[in-house]
Amino acid sequence: MKNKRLLLTLVVVLGATLLIVLSLEKPNETTSEKVLSLNCPGCDQAGVGVMIFRRPTTGGDGELVGIEPHGTRCTYTTKTVIADGSYWWQVACNNTRGWVEDHLITLP
Repeated sequence: MKNKRLLLTLVVVLGATLLIVLSLEKPNETTSEKVLSLNCPGCDQAGVGVMIFRRPTTGGDGELVGIEPHGTRCTYTTKTVIADGSYWWQVACNNTRGWVEDHLITLP
């Protein structure tokens, strides 16, 4: 009887350990990252990147914080509209954080 209890306890402990390990390996589906790609075919053909600004701006005259190549995958946190009616996405691409205009992104 003792051997059966010991075996059952061992199976339960090993099963719980396996579940913990598997849960650590899988990404948490409830907190999946929101991902987009920078998409500017004209920029790519011209050999220039997509400009990322400190704040949403009109006319592209804002403070530039970085330039990333066409196709770069970024995470995003929010989307906003500014006074001229354009939409902007707050993104983090590699080590650059800022805002990109809506027509320069593609959602998966």
